Amino acid sequence: MARQTVERPPAGSRPCRLDLAVSWLAVRLLAPRLGPWRTAPALECWLVRVWNADLEGLLLSTVPVTDAPSAARTARWYSFRWLEEEYHKGLKTGCRYERAQLRTAHRLLALLGFLALVAVRLLQVRDEVRQRPLTPAVGIVPVLLVQLVALHFNLEAAGMTIHTFWRCVAKVGGFPGRKGDGDPGWLTLWQDWSEVLQWYRGALLMKAMAGCG
Repeated sequence: MARQTVERPPAGSRPCRLDLAVSWLAVRLLAPRLGPWRTAPALECWLVRVWNADLEGLLLSTVPVTDAPSAARTARWYSFRWLEEEYHKGLKTGCRYERAQLRTAHRLLALLGFLALVAVRLLQVRDEVRQRPLTPAVGIVPVLLVQLVALHFNLEAAGMTIHTFWRCVAKVGGFPGRKGDGDPGWLTLWQDWSEVLQWYRGALLMKAMAGCG
């Protein structure tokens, strides 16, 4: 009924584009025959099918899908799933949110509010590395943070790209950074990013003490 091109993150460093066939249909989902929901009314929704020779997806939506633009919108929304999975992987694997020794929902939500910012920030920097690797690092992360990482590796901060900065951060914790190693994983980045931020906080405190003196 239509065609749609979506972009998804790849296993490597560049996103890949998928050319998909799209069709849609209004459907009614009946309640289960057994259990407490058996008397619930049927759910009116729309089924969108997207596929090519290598994959197929059946997308169920309560948002009306009545034409090609609305079907393309649903397929585009679903294409964000890969980014969402990377975000949750950052929370669980990198930030280790599920391992927090907290016993109340209030404290878990407070921790999530902090770690979500960390995971989003790491995703932003990672995407800059993938999409614009030659961008100067000082235009994306604080200048002092770039200077500290550059000093640690005896490099020039002014000429450091975001790609070089990213891999240097990973090397702080022992990432080899060889040509065939690919990008560092979430766990490596979280540990190394935490250590680099400690340098950053210490440098800020030293500047504040110097100003007080």
